Amino acid sequence: MKLTQEGMAENIGMPSLNFRRGLRRLRESKIITTSRRDIEVIDWPALYLTIAVQIC
Repeated sequence: MKLTQEGMAENIGMPSLNFRRGLRRLRESKIITTSRRDIEVIDWPALYLTIAVQIC
């Protein structure tokens, strides 16, 4: 199954613009890397912390 950024945003109920901005912030923070076909988490603890801060 092929998912686009727009498809992933739709699956989680988020506007695609906000989803792309979130990916950019995660890349800039060195939490993820992205390529044409992949999103790789390179810092899981930082990702969990980022999620926890957003939820609270």
